[in-house]
Amino acid sequence: MKTYTAVVTREGGAWLGDVPSLQGAHTWAPTLDKLHESVRDVVILADDLPDDAQPSIEFEYHLDDPLLRDAVALADRRRGIEAAAERLRHELEQSIHALRDAGHSVRETAALVGVTPGRVSQVAPTTTAAAPPQSERSVSETRVKRGMRATTVTTARGASKSSKQDAAASRSKTLKRDAVTGRSVSPKTDALTGSFTNKKPRGT
Repeated sequence: MKTYTAVVTREGGAWLGDVPSLQGAHTWAPTLDKLHESVRDVVILADDLPDDAQPSIEFEYHLDDPLLRDAVALADRRRGIEAAAERLRHELEQSIHALRDAGHSVRETAALVGVTPGRVSQVAPTTTAAAPPQSERSVSETRVKRGMRATTVTTARGASKSSKQDAAASRSKTLKRDAVTGRSVSPKTDALTGSFTNKKPRGT
């Protein structure tokens, strides 16, 4: 892709931009960000590019104010650092993948490249082998076992219900009627013998 160079100057309160490689490609704006947009529009018109083109433009600042020059120099340094960091990130990820593919553990890879184990896992996550599909026989056996468990639970519930009914019937048989009053009296268990004794109504 062709790269255009735009020379930026400042006169009074206005920012000026000129593209020496394109005849008549110069513009101005009240702010620097507006100037960047205007320069792109001028390049598209002067070089007969498509309206939606995104031309690559490098801006050179020719400024008299030392404060502005220092700010521009700082911005250039920052862009250089960001570009270097992006290249380093790409190389780091390649190294992590190579070490993991070679059989090194997550912790060992992290120690080698100087990052945390979590970062290694993020870049090259450990893949777990998928469980083998069940055969038709295994599926059938599983269903049979589930059916047996369901039958066992149902049988246990039925037995418990029968036990409760038998206990209720046994209690009803032990009820006796008083010979005088004709009232039903509940048997009491003797504390010593454990046998049932009928409590006689008062006044007899």
